Amino acid sequence: MATCRLIPAPWWSQHLVNSDLDWWLITIDQSDLSQQPLRRRQGFLNAFEDLLQHLGFRLQPLLPVLLALTLKQLELACAALQQQEADPSKQQQDEDPAAAASGPSSGSSREEGRAIRSQCLLLLAQVFTRFPASLDYNPLWPGFFRSVRPLMPRLLPESVAAAPPPLLVAVTALAANQGLARVLGNLPSQQIEVIEDGEQQVQPAGMEVDQGLQLPAAAAWAVEGLGGQLLSSCISVLGVRGCSEGSRSAALTVVESCMALQPRELLAAVLLPWVSQLLVDLRSSVESVLAEAAAWGARGGRGVGKVRQEQQ
Repeated sequence: MATCRLIPAPWWSQHLVNSDLDWWLITIDQSDLSQQPLRRRQGFLNAFEDLLQHLGFRLQPLLPVLLALTLKQLELACAALQQQEADPSKQQQDEDPAAAASGPSSGSSREEGRAIRSQCLLLLAQVFTRFPASLDYNPLWPGFFRSVRPLMPRLLPESVAAAPPPLLVAVTALAANQGLARVLGNLPSQQIEVIEDGEQQVQPAGMEVDQGLQLPAAAAWAVEGLGGQLLSSCISVLGVRGCSEGSRSAALTVVESCMALQPRELLAAVLLPWVSQLLVDLRSSVESVLAEAAAWGARGGRGVGKVRQEQQ
């Protein structure tokens, strides 16, 4: 029995599973997206999170459009943050134009903007972890690094919270895969996946792991060294006094993943520029941990002595 549609399919439906990430990033109009109500944009992020949880690897054909929409939302939220920091008078303005029309307070709107940034980064971290070699991520990096640039200095104050900063979580996912960790050395990412015997395989076939240590065309984010700056910001978390255990553990995971990179040329490109900083911050981290342990021990000792005196 033939079926008919009461409502015509949208023009973009034919591209839904047939167009790559680059096409969607060019096609999605960021100005139109910014006019969407905040609840609708948050609803998309919630739906994306649910799809990742329930569909898993079956979501792979839809990754380009979902990633493009997530990145565009991250760009919007980070652009609003930059505007506020550049002009203090904008601190009293809403981050979301659609939310401004409905009249929420500027404080709540800033919290909503922070929530969107965090959710976008955590979603990207999930995608990097589950689909490290499923598609070419290189079209993603210009917008990604442009967005996270104003967030790098915030890693230090945010690292004292119990949960690690979302940006640090995203970098942890990047560093865990050799193909994605290349961007932390200002290099193009590669589709590298781990096969069953523990070895790494490069996609597409014919490319070697140690090839491509130079960008074929200088990308702006690589020329500015934003990948290395992001890694340096994550290493700096180790030197923060009062850094939480969760943030310290995430930063150490990033460093350990980078130290495991192969070949040595890639390891040198990613980590060597920051070795001096790493040693200094590691020493600060050890001193901080020892100081915290000594403080807890002193407080615990006084408590034990008090209990013993009461018992006597």
